[in-house]
Amino acid sequence: MTSYRLEKEIQEKKIIKKKISKTGLHMKPKLKERKDFVLVKEIIIVNPTLQEKVLKMQFNLAFRRLLKLVIEVVEDETATSGDVGVALSEVERMKNVLKDKYKKNVSSKEYFSMWRKAEYLEQELEKKAIVIKQVEKMYLKNMMTNFIEPEEERGRGR
Repeated sequence: MTSYRLEKEIQEKKIIKKKISKTGLHMKPKLKERKDFVLVKEIIIVNPTLQEKVLKMQFNLAFRRLLKLVIEVVEDETATSGDVGVALSEVERMKNVLKDKYKKNVSSKEYFSMWRKAEYLEQELEKKAIVIKQVEKMYLKNMMTNFIEPEEERGRGR
């Protein structure tokens, strides 16, 4: 793969062609095009410590978003099993990303720390799902007992 590197020497700028191996962390920047910036389609991070720092930052951002969702579901008294299911699927998706992307590029200590965080969120959601099922059972039971038709009162028949 041919790549280009810009070097600034006093007044002039040069574009140097270099061959770089594709091993590393591939990223696509999410910046908008601007006139004063060079358009970059892909970045390959080769330095392992930098890879780990970037992945930690990405995980922390995703974890904060997921944590907000889980807190909303757990603290909401009117949450349904569907809400819990959506949050559980998001946690499951995060765990799959951890397995695929982060396990290779992050130290094992950091990986297990991230995994424990995701596991904890999953446990909290499962507890909430159990509570919701119990409440639904009690509600249905009460509905069935209250559904018995009352007997008609008989008074004097004139």
